[in-house]
Amino acid sequence: MEASRFSARELYSAVKANPTRKRFGFGLCPAMVNIDLQKAYTCVGEFPTAYETDPHQLAHVNDLATEFRARGFPVVWTYVAYMASGEDCGVWGTRTNTLHGVDTVVVTGGSTSGCVRATVVDSLSRSYRTIVPEECVADKHEGPHFASLYDMALKYADVISVNETLAQLRQVTARTVAPR
Repeated sequence: MEASRFSARELYSAVKANPTRKRFGFGLCPAMVNIDLQKAYTCVGEFPTAYETDPHQLAHVNDLATEFRARGFPVVWTYVAYMASGEDCGVWGTRTNTLHGVDTVVVTGGSTSGCVRATVVDSLSRSYRTIVPEECVADKHEGPHFASLYDMALKYADVISVNETLAQLRQVTARTVAPR
């Protein structure tokens, strides 16, 4: 293991500043997957489980979702929900391939170090090009957030700005009918 005197934020900033780093880029049919963007995780001050990295995160996510829909590409919203009794806490669903024809997955939501990172790794493992708009992901603590962005940018995804994501998305030919 290599020792470093740099913080996770500094390591990530150095990766981001490298103009020669390889990118996956967008394919021909992107889908947007929004992870756990529900009040329990987004309403800071109202819920102790909530976190915020960028105060405009939800606006950025909504802008992306609007552009995806306008171009005929799928938008998926995931969330955590349990029975009122809580008896199903800890039971997770089975995984399926439901994004027919999709070759690119844009991942937003939280937490960066938990469900977002896991989704990104799963996405790449299933041979999708994977994009993470930096302002659209959040975590409770800075260290895990930037360590995860650093790790994803080096190995699994293009971690880019929301503006660059929108610009690249607008270069993809729109679909007249959304994929099934």
